[in-house]
Amino acid sequence: MKVLVDSSILMLSAELGKNLLEMAEKELDEKLELYTLEDVVRELKAIARGKGKRSKLARVALEIAIKFNIIECLEESSVDEKIIKVARELNMPIVTADSEMVREAKKKNVPILIFHRDMRITFEGWRP
Repeated sequence: MKVLVDSSILMLSAELGKNLLEMAEKELDEKLELYTLEDVVRELKAIARGKGKRSKLARVALEIAIKFNIIECLEESSVDEKIIKVARELNMPIVTADSEMVREAKKKNVPILIFHRDMRITFEGWRP
């Protein structure tokens, strides 16, 4: 299954030191084909240039992200809006740990694979 990964899940993976996407594959019993936006990569690069814990996590997250299939979206909007738009157009669920992203995706009927802080994984709205 093709999925669109946002920065929150990459940062959380780095923070926890766990491959959350591999955990999702086990939970779903399905191989995931991982995609992210060029904007997400740029966002992580910008954070990684800083100092402190967050920038270190961003560097680890960036190492993960550059292995994904990268999609460019030229539309002028926020990264979150672009993720929702691309996911909708390509019929891909969004993989996220960001509650705001979850809220917006639900409003727009975009399927989401949600990672919760307690390590639960929920999958909402999927229509293959």
